[in-house]
Amino acid sequence: MKTIGMAADHAGVALKEILKKWLETQGYRITDFGTHSVESMDYPDVAGVGAPKPMLVFAGAKDELFPVDSARDAFRKMEAIWKAYGAQEKFRHVVWEERGHEFAPEQQRDAFDWLDQHFGNR
Repeated sequence: MKTIGMAADHAGVALKEILKKWLETQGYRITDFGTHSVESMDYPDVAGVGAPKPMLVFAGAKDELFPVDSARDAFRKMEAIWKAYGAQEKFRHVVWEERGHEFAPEQQRDAFDWLDQHFGNR
């Protein structure tokens, strides 16, 4: 049985719970790194508990919900966490310059390629 680690910020708690239940029905064991509250918190703090495991994070430069400068600041903080573990090669972040708050086919292909690289073929 494969284990998947999951984390979310305060805005993603409900979706994380839905995904956890579905993944469990698919035979995965879930390690939940939080957050478990809808109270506001900083994403790098949540994501950092996953270090030094592989981490991929996307942002869209045209995202109206998450300003790109804030995303880049968060990425710098997260990068520092992985670097402190000597695992900076396991942390990848991408700002999609022509994208907003979406997960387009080209982003999906990129994510699957990254997952294959770190966890094996589909």
